[in-house]
Parts: sequence; C-alpha cells; structure tokens
Amino acid sequence: MSIINVKRKYLTPGHHQQSGQSCVAYLDSLKPHHINDLVQQRNERITTNCGAFAVVLRQRDRQLIHSNKRKNAVDVFSIVQSFSTEELSYRSNSDIDKAHQIGIATAKALNNHFHDEREWAVYTQIDGDTHCIHNHIVYMNYDSNLQALKELSWKKVLLPINENISDQYLITNKQKAVRQRTLKTAEEIIGIPSAVKRQRRHDQREQAKEYIAETVKSTVKRAKSETEFKLMLLQQNIKIQQRNSGKDESVDGIESAWRTKSGRYRKSLAFTYNNVTMRSDKFGLSTKDIVEQIQENATITSHLPERTSMHKNSQQEQIKLTKKMPKVAQNEMAKRPQTSKALVTNSVKFINRYQLLNIKRDQATKLQNQLTEEKLTQEQRNTLLQKLNNTQSIVAELQSQISVDLTQKSIEEQENERES
Repeated sequence: MSIINVKRKYLTPGHHQQSGQSCVAYLDSLKPHHINDLVQQRNERITTNCGAFAVVLRQRDRQLIHSNKRKNAVDVFSIVQSFSTEELSYRSNSDIDKAHQIGIATAKALNNHFHDEREWAVYTQIDGDTHCIHNHIVYMNYDSNLQALKELSWKKVLLPINENISDQYLITNKQKAVRQRTLKTAEEIIGIPSAVKRQRRHDQREQAKEYIAETVKSTVKRAKSETEFKLMLLQQNIKIQQRNSGKDESVDGIESAWRTKSGRYRKSLAFTYNNVTMRSDKFGLSTKDIVEQIQENATITSHLPERTSMHKNSQQEQIKLTKKMPKVAQNEMAKRPQTSKALVTNSVKFINRYQLLNIKRDQATKLQNQLTEEKLTQEQRNTLLQKLNNTQSIVAELQSQISVDLTQKSIEEQENERES
C-alpha cells in the first residue's frame, strides 16, 4: 500500500486549485470512468462518521465565511491510498472490503493522532484505467469550533500511520513483499532534499525537450504528408498539441494544430512528450519549414519511379533500334560521343539505391503493422520500435542520397549535351 499524495482543497480556490465542495461533488458523482464486466459504478464503498459529508462541509464553509476567515483557507484535505494489484484484486469483494477497512482505519488513526473528532469520508473505487483498488479519504481541516489543523504532513503523520495499518491488514507474504518495496521507495523519497527534487524535475524536462527536438528533426526528413508526420511522431510517444481543444477539427484531424482559423499556417507547432510541451521554433523549425520539407519529401518520392522506369525503357528501346539499323547507321552511332563512365556509374548507384529504398520502406511498413498487435509484450514492443527507428533512419538517408544523385545526374547530362 502507498499513500500517493495529500492535496489541499480551498474554501475559495484560486488558479489551478479546487474547492472542497467541488472535490466531494466529484467523488459523489455516479458516472464511472472505465467500465468493464465487474466495474459498473463510481464508488464501491462509501463510509463517513458524520452522515452526509457534503452537507456538513457546506455548513462548515458557511461558518468560515461568516467568521471572516481567509478566503484562501484550506477547508478539507484529500488523501489518496492506492493498492497494487499484487496486494489486493478488484475482482475479489473481500479485497475491496479490506481496502475500505484500511481507509476507515486511516481516518480514525488521524483523529487519534490529533486527539480530535473531525469529520471524514472514505470512498473506495476501482474505476481507474488499471482498475487498481484505491481510497479517497476526505478529512475536514476545521472542527466545529473553527480550529484548523497546523499541518497534515505526509512525512511526519501519514507515513507512520500507513506502516502501522499495513502491519495489521496486509499480512500475507506477497503483500509484505510489495509493502517492503513501496516502503523503501517512500524512505528514499523522504530523504531527498527539496532542492534536489526540483533539480531532478528540471533535468527531466530538459531531457524531454531534447528528445522532442531530435525526434521531430529526424521525423520531418522522412514524412511525406502531414498525417504521416503525426502518426510517425505518435509511434515515438510525441503528440502534436491541438490549439482549439474541444472544437471540431478539420479534414485530417490536425488542422487546428497546423493552421489558424483564417487558414494560414501557424508560426510554430507545439509538441508534447511526458507532459512536457515544446514549440518547434525553439529548435529552429517554423511550421512553414516543416511543411516545405514534407512537400519536398513527397515530390522526390513521387518522381523516383517515373525517372527510373523512363531510364530503363529508353535503354531497352535504344538497344532494339540499334539491332534493326543497317551496318552503316550502326557505324554512325558508334562515332557519336558516348555517355561518360561517371554518368553510367551514377545511374547504377541510383537504381540500386532506389531498389534498397523500396525494400527498406516495405520493412518499415511490416514493422508498423506488427506494432499494432495487442499481444506484444513491452520488451517485444521496444525491440520492434528500435528496429523501426533504425529502418526509418536508413530510408531518410537513402532519400537524401537519391536527391543528390538526381542533381548530379542532371548536371552531367547537361554537360554531355554541350559537348555533343
């Protein structure tokens, strides 16, 4: 068992804050988040020591307002207790009951600690995305005499209570092993100074931004459309942030991120990875630069098959015509200036590279199809992602080489025409 966090709920919430009444209303709502054959409701168990907790909270808030307490006063504390699926299973009613009893014991232990009888409510839920059993404990900050707690510290108050209750309720060997892992992690977190935590968070954000910049720069060299660009980034856990969330998106689902309401391209795109957002202009790419690169990729790809087939057809037709010519005409053809060896070598390289490009594209498509399978383990998925990234890098390199070959080939053909 681990206490994930303790949050303060305010009488009059400010920006990015929540009031105690809205917190309780959210917990009392009937609509579950994730439904399956066993999860059909929001709360599996609810217990309070004061009847209707929401009613008591409204009365207490009115008393606070009439007593001219600070508007930013904390009216309740919200505590979240979560249980690993190895400890307690949501498929077992007895495990749900045990989790609920642990939540009630925690609330009572808080009253014993503060030598008071404050109001509390325990909500036991299993409707999360992983369906792990968890408790929401709402604990009143002000008592009936409007005396507030000094502090509800996770480090000094809740952790010792958590250990004591765990010893009483989680007694199997498996549960003890999970608790030891969780307890060790909690002790490590407590021992880290706040300054070190802030520095670590800063470093993680910087690493995420560096990953976004490098991934976007490499992906834009390979994508041939805006939709493909978005999908390739999604495979690497990067999302293009929408600008008008909640409104209808146009045609391909990414217009709101790329264009303004007037239809013009935005100055930059916003990319999100692990809750870190970064704009493309921070690493030197505007939306126009990205679009132009994608269009260039599409142009090169669309022209490659035509040029290659024309080159092969012209060679075959020339051979057939030469065989049908009289010997005098063949001798005249022999006297004409021949194509330079460099041009022939470049043509061979061009054809080989294009064949390899097609092979690598087929490999990338197969890997993408394999990644859509649901039965893959995380290790298999990581291996396939690594292979896909390597293959896509080779495709991008081949495209750039073919582009250079086309330019050189065009220059040499012009020089041969001048010589002839």
